[in-house]
Amino acid sequence: MIIYLDTEFTDFISTELISIGAITEDGKYEFYAEISDYNKTAASQFVKLNVLPLLLGGSYLMSKNEASARFGSWLDELPYEEVVVCIDYSADWELMVDLLDGD
Repeated sequence: MIIYLDTEFTDFISTELISIGAITEDGKYEFYAEISDYNKTAASQFVKLNVLPLLLGGSYLMSKNEASARFGSWLDELPYEEVVVCIDYSADWELMVDLLDGD
């Protein structure tokens, strides 16, 4: 099963996770979280103008530690023997690994 994953992050130099979204290719399982405790001053002007206004907040907003636990549980509970994570930018992979490592 393919999992399509995308992240939003502060900028290309000081890269901190802002949000993460994932969905299985069959559309049956999806995950979305926004990180409440990232360094907001690290966000580029582009991110401030074009990304932050689109965030949903509410129940999606959580600490990085909580997002780590929830995303890890989401992956563990998927009913597939094997999954392949599909990304469109290498930082997505790095941010996902960092999130799962709890760093």
